[in-house]
Amino acid sequence: MKQRWLTIALLGLPLTLLACGGTKNVASCPGGKTSGICSQQTPDEQAQAKLNNGDYDGAISQLNDLIAAEPETYSRLPILAAAYAARAGLNILTVAKSQFSAGGSLLDVFAAFIPTPKTVGAAAYKIHVADMQSAVASLKRIPAALVATTSASDYASSATLQQTIYTAAYSVMFLNQFAVSPDTGKLDPAQLATMTESDANAILTNFADTGQIPALGSNTAVQAQVAATLTKINAEPGATSKEKIAAFVAAQKTTPAS
Repeated sequence: MKQRWLTIALLGLPLTLLACGGTKNVASCPGGKTSGICSQQTPDEQAQAKLNNGDYDGAISQLNDLIAAEPETYSRLPILAAAYAARAGLNILTVAKSQFSAGGSLLDVFAAFIPTPKTVGAAAYKIHVADMQSAVASLKRIPAALVATTSASDYASSATLQQTIYTAAYSVMFLNQFAVSPDTGKLDPAQLATMTESDANAILTNFADTGQIPALGSNTAVQAQVAATLTKINAEPGATSKEKIAAFVAAQKTTPAS
């Protein structure tokens, strides 16, 4: 059961059946429990059930309260991150099924499972970007020793994969808020007029951060594709980060982002 629970924390989708009282699955219990069969859910089970049922606001609120009360119970942070990522619109199931190749386009791959300024609207998109940033920040609160390649913690591998995917997704979403037209859903160099040099440097830093995550077998393909994208951007002509990103977007501008 432990491994299935960890899988759910990674997926953040209503696909797992977290044990309720150790005898039945939550999904089998009306209202989360059945008299005589399922015991009262614990606060952690309640938060997980909210996440599985799509109540991301409720899951985030409850998990933040639990973490504030017991800040060293780090196993809750991957679940909190999953809730933020789900609220950000990340389709993690599609991510899990995707094939990452260093020779392909990172923007193409992530276009399949993240929202865009066109699909949700420019104002709402900024909120989604902030939620994805919160997902990454939640995982960064876990001490490095607990997610190191030598860690014996139950969630080390899954949390590392989460952090890799969420950091890459946040990097692409942060770029897309400047590069994708809210009207066409496509990359448009003209959109970059609002991007500052500070924004451009942040984009490159976000991509670089993905490569700083401990490399495990499950996340190396994502890291390789992010590294290839960063290499392409840095190889573009331009004296500034903004100019290099503009040249990269211009080369990619025919790619649909929605």
